[in-house]
Amino acid sequence: MACLHIQVMKVTSTAKMEAPSRGTPMPLWQRLLITLAVMLLASYLVGLLWQWIFTAEIPSYLSGAVGGISAVPTWEFLLRIRRKQ
Repeated sequence: MACLHIQVMKVTSTAKMEAPSRGTPMPLWQRLLITLAVMLLASYLVGLLWQWIFTAEIPSYLSGAVGGISAVPTWEFLLRIRRKQ
């Protein structure tokens, strides 16, 4: 019978995966305010586009979904922004 030997190599890294701290994080209230503004703007613009294409109002659940979907990448982007000291 053939023996199968598996060699496990431990990889260590001295480089940190985090970006160096370049400032303080954006305060929560600013992130919330910017995210809310982006949500409202995205919902409004999609509503205008919907009305132009279909000549009817956009359903409220669809407008809410557009706002919610636009909020996620905005929030993640704002988490990465640091204020200069």
